[in-house]
Amino acid sequence: MSPKVSVIMSVYNGAHFVRRSIESILAQSFSDFEFIIINDGSSDESEKIILEFKDERIRYIDNKVNLGLIASLNKGLSLAKGEYIARMDDDDISLPSRFEKQVAYLDEHKTTAVLATRLVIINENGFEVDNWKEDLLARSTDEIKQLLPKSNCIGHPTVMMRAECLRAFNYSSKLKNSEDWGLWLNLLSKGFVIAKLDEVLLQYRVHNKSTTVSANKNGIEKKVIRFKQAYMLGKIGARSFQNTDWKVLSSWMRDVLKLIVKPVLSPLIAILKTPFFSIFLQFFKVKNRLRSFHFKADQIYVFPYYQTGGADKVHASILEAVNNKNSIVFITGQSEDDAFKETFNRFSNVVEVNYLMKLSFFRKWLINEIGTHASNKRPLTIMGCNSYFFYEMIPSLPHHIKFVDLIHAFVHLHEPGPEKWSLPVIDRLHARVVIDKNTLANFDYFYRARNIDPKYVSRIIFIPNFVDARPLPSKSNNEILKVLYVGRGSTEKRLPIIAKVAHVIKLKKLPIEFHFAGNVTQFIPEQYAGACILHGTIDQKKVDELYKEAHMLIIASSREGFPMVIMEAMMQGVVPVSTGVGGIPDHISHKKNGILINEGNDDDIVAQFVEQIIYYNSNRVELELLSLNTHNYAIRTFNKEQFFNSYQILLQP
Repeated sequence: MSPKVSVIMSVYNGAHFVRRSIESILAQSFSDFEFIIINDGSSDESEKIILEFKDERIRYIDNKVNLGLIASLNKGLSLAKGEYIARMDDDDISLPSRFEKQVAYLDEHKTTAVLATRLVIINENGFEVDNWKEDLLARSTDEIKQLLPKSNCIGHPTVMMRAECLRAFNYSSKLKNSEDWGLWLNLLSKGFVIAKLDEVLLQYRVHNKSTTVSANKNGIEKKVIRFKQAYMLGKIGARSFQNTDWKVLSSWMRDVLKLIVKPVLSPLIAILKTPFFSIFLQFFKVKNRLRSFHFKADQIYVFPYYQTGGADKVHASILEAVNNKNSIVFITGQSEDDAFKETFNRFSNVVEVNYLMKLSFFRKWLINEIGTHASNKRPLTIMGCNSYFFYEMIPSLPHHIKFVDLIHAFVHLHEPGPEKWSLPVIDRLHARVVIDKNTLANFDYFYRARNIDPKYVSRIIFIPNFVDARPLPSKSNNEILKVLYVGRGSTEKRLPIIAKVAHVIKLKKLPIEFHFAGNVTQFIPEQYAGACILHGTIDQKKVDELYKEAHMLIIASSREGFPMVIMEAMMQGVVPVSTGVGGIPDHISHKKNGILINEGNDDDIVAQFVEQIIYYNSNRVELELLSLNTHNYAIRTFNKEQFFNSYQILLQP
């Protein structure tokens, strides 16, 4: 009887990683498969390692000479007996439930020809070090269809395919190093459906000997242009240029134009976009301000904004704790409002340099000015947070300076951030402050993954944030349950999820209101806006009034440190109902002082929020007990004196 799945793996000098890759396939929860392993003329111990496995599902094929990946894959395809073909590379790791979930999906969705999954990138030591941007950009079938003609967004070793579809095309020998992308485009042009499970089910290893690294050595842009050209010529030669192939042609033309024009046009565009008048005006203003200050500062802060936001409120509290009028705060970004500007100036001296950051000449000038100030060897502490300029200045400044950075939330798997910016200067950081233990654990992992000396972990300091203690307010006894969101609008806050929760509950005609404080309008889908009461950007006094009336605080973030809004809400007896990300589970115990929502797809998260909010709307006595527990926890934990003392000691020169 034929197996349900045929797994094809080609191995060429893969002795270093192949054992773990084979083990990950044999450990799959779905077991009805044959495992075709092709040793493609390896000269290392790959064959020896493969033959050590005695599993009857393995079919070992030995190429006496190296045929190359494409020929080996097509050979494996010709030998495969399964209804579905699964790919695997000799250095990657499939998670145990991968086949089970892919088979279930393909059995149910008969029109899907290729089913990928998401992947996470690991290094040679097996540490997760990144996500693949294109993988995240194209998760749905429509997103794949739109992005694929421009950029490959399907991880080859993640796919499971219908054998009948694959055999109609095979891998093209004319598309070396991009044979998989060519196959996806060919299938797409013929109207076949390509889908993706929005779940990480494979660890994709990148190392110095991997195909990905070697293929990209001569430049990714040129490689992509050559691939698209070869693909189109092949389709034209076969007289099968059709449908989505026109999108490939269009993207190829844009790529070529970009490659030719970009070196000339980009600097010109940058010049045209540069607000020279504003830059020079700020330059002279900053120069005069620094001169008038007579370089007496013994503390310098580099913060991006003084606008409404939890991070900015923490920065204001740090300045208040230290209360050093001989300090300077460089503001490197454009603040959306002046929420904390007055507070910053009350306890320090604000110097805005956001326009100077636009040109390297003025950034270097400012670094030189700071260096001149520090050249007298007087004690100086420089603290930075969420500003690339802080890390950019460090290599050029004297070694007697004490550098400290603050990390509100760890973001290295999602986008560039302070963790990656700081890599070249880790040895110059006297201390790194984190606000939750989860971030501390992330740094430990991050350092080990990059073989950074463990001694630098000891420089990481845990200083939790605080809120002012206050009595538990008496909540309104009317029938309406008030759910509150406080914060800015941004992608990671996942406001569409919260708005959909509000919409679903409104359709049920329950006495529940959803209030939003902050600049969130553009992040709320139009179809859900009718269920949302928007207060806009308001001052802290008005936010406190909302806390007094609110019963629950809702947070759906994909990542967080430990948000100030949770601390503020808990101090006023507002029960947090939140995704359990970042440092939130360090403080929120499910159904003891808050509600934790498990991660999943968006619909799963919405369903959990709806279920919990409706339950506590019907069980107000339990909600009142949670509110009391929430307030008591805040009084015990969010200690102002400890916060002030910690920063005073840390930031003294």
